[in-house]
Amino acid sequence: MKNEKFNEIYNNFLKSKIEEYCNEYGCCEIYWDYRDDLSPSELLEAYRNFSKNGFERVEDYIEEKLLDYNLDYDSYMISQIATDLKSEDFYTEEFEKWYEEYCDIYEDLLENGYNGIDVNLKDLLRKSTFHFNIMFATDEEQNYDMGSIVTAFGTYHTPYYDYLEKNDFDNALTYLIHQQGHTCKEYFDILENNHGGYGMNYECDFIESIVNDVVNNSSEAMSELTVLVKMNGEEALNFINYLEDKENSKNLKIDKNCDIGIFNEWSGCGGLLEFALEKDFIVPKNMIRGFQIEGAREQGYTVDEVYGLIGSCWKECLDYTDEKPELIYENIEDTIKYVRELASEVEMEAAND
Repeated sequence: MKNEKFNEIYNNFLKSKIEEYCNEYGCCEIYWDYRDDLSPSELLEAYRNFSKNGFERVEDYIEEKLLDYNLDYDSYMISQIATDLKSEDFYTEEFEKWYEEYCDIYEDLLENGYNGIDVNLKDLLRKSTFHFNIMFATDEEQNYDMGSIVTAFGTYHTPYYDYLEKNDFDNALTYLIHQQGHTCKEYFDILENNHGGYGMNYECDFIESIVNDVVNNSSEAMSELTVLVKMNGEEALNFINYLEDKENSKNLKIDKNCDIGIFNEWSGCGGLLEFALEKDFIVPKNMIRGFQIEGAREQGYTVDEVYGLIGSCWKECLDYTDEKPELIYENIEDTIKYVRELASEVEMEAAND
């Protein structure tokens, strides 16, 4: 580029404008107003496809997509810099001729420290809110096609006691009962004397709340333990990255005041989602079977599509911990034997009455 004097003046001008209009990284930062957010569909699509498209992180995939949608975002800034240039005292006829012959303002900005568009993902995530439904299951439960909870604990009808087996109780609901310090035997003691559940104004304790949830479940076969969690965008990405990080062995810690219960995403039914936990629910990562994001439709039904709940049912109740769950021991074979005897006694009493 000829004319070193003009060259120096021009480059200094561009550097000053980069400092004026760009962020600390020399980028034209996208401004997101209060109406902007990352949609549930965009987040789920990124989770499903980031690895397939060669990205190591979900964030990178989202940023690339946002950049594709906003390729011309810096055009106004660049035109404004060009306008500012013409108002400078050094912009004489001689300078103008030199500028038009030798300069390309976009390329020249890049040479002077401009680093393109910053999609400002962190700010967009801060403005975004997601309602997650997180589903839990044991490996054995998944091998039984998610039918173990209904088989073991029943549904709107009582279990078929003569066919109960130990493996039927290898499921997330048994895990929760034991993690909360109770036994399945306690559950059946309540169930056999209360097949109809409790009224709306009755305040259930933990075991009663499970009975109440189960007997209101209209599922014929498949059901799963489900918790409702509210997350902002950053928390949602942390959760997704936690699932993808094989070296992260922390457990989930769900606040005891969460909304949690039995749900059937395949048929669109479930219980009341009103388990009354007595302490925080600590559960290992490998028991997370999957999740839904409300507003991002896939196959099956989401919780809100089935229940039409108010937003406050999804609570900010998720954390991560090195704390190990303490599980009470229960001999399931003895419990099955006890339940069969208990059911026979109840039937005899009913017959006598």
